[in-house]
Amino acid sequence: MIRIINNNSIPINDPNWSIIVEESIKVMDDINLKMFSQKYITPEIINDGIGNHVIQIFIERSEEIKEVIEKIMKEIDIIISKKYFMLIVNVMKNIRKIGNKKEEDEFIKRIKNHLCGRGNIFEEGRKEWMKGKREFIEYGYCMILEILIEQRKKEMMKEFYQLKEQRIEEYINHKEGSHVVEKIIEYNTNEENNQLIEMIRGKIWRISMNKNGSFVIEKLFIKSSIDGKLKIIEEMNSNYEEIEKNFIGRKVIEKMNIIEYRNNITKWKRLMNMKKQIMETIISKK
Repeated sequence: MIRIINNNSIPINDPNWSIIVEESIKVMDDINLKMFSQKYITPEIINDGIGNHVIQIFIERSEEIKEVIEKIMKEIDIIISKKYFMLIVNVMKNIRKIGNKKEEDEFIKRIKNHLCGRGNIFEEGRKEWMKGKREFIEYGYCMILEILIEQRKKEMMKEFYQLKEQRIEEYINHKEGSHVVEKIIEYNTNEENNQLIEMIRGKIWRISMNKNGSFVIEKLFIKSSIDGKLKIIEEMNSNYEEIEKNFIGRKVIEKMNIIEYRNNITKWKRLMNMKKQIMETIISKK
């Protein structure tokens, strides 16, 4: 296969040959990977709808990606204009291999500037979704946000909480946006999750009946403090009859064990505290 790649007549951006090229990359040694990078990763391939998939495989496979990242950076305007979001995602996932914090910061800064200008990256993502863009574009944008949340938590939290409550609810109920909010909840502290609970209070019970939003409420309940859990469950209990009629909502209240709460609040609180102590013990032993 490697000999086939070395043949200059093989068009990497051809939909039939690209599969062979991708499989060849997966079995190349470091020498051949370096040669491939120098010879075949060109602006033409980077900016091609098929060629950029080949580059993604290369980035995942190779340990030496600095030169490739530099080439991609030079083409970033075109890449974003063509919405090759998954290429950006793969670069972001692997950019730390370079070990250059300055380059990493510069890459993320440029991505954010291109995606949203001086605006809020979450708001711009929401606008894309509301336009009914194709799923893979939504997914790509979603993945970029998730990686940014992981790598730039403090900065990203500030932007997220700048959104209006209505916008946050739209995020929570959106097919892809709900994944972003789950990632936020995962990296949040108890205090930050309590802040999110306060922002959506009065809407929690309604969100719990949404196909996408229900997963967010479940995650928020799990990751919240006892006080946060109590706020969620009190609202759910106040609207119990309405939620219980809804198939999705019914699943949520079952997972929250709301029946236990309704039967004996004191026992429920004691059970929550026991779970908290067990988790703290497990974490302290790690």
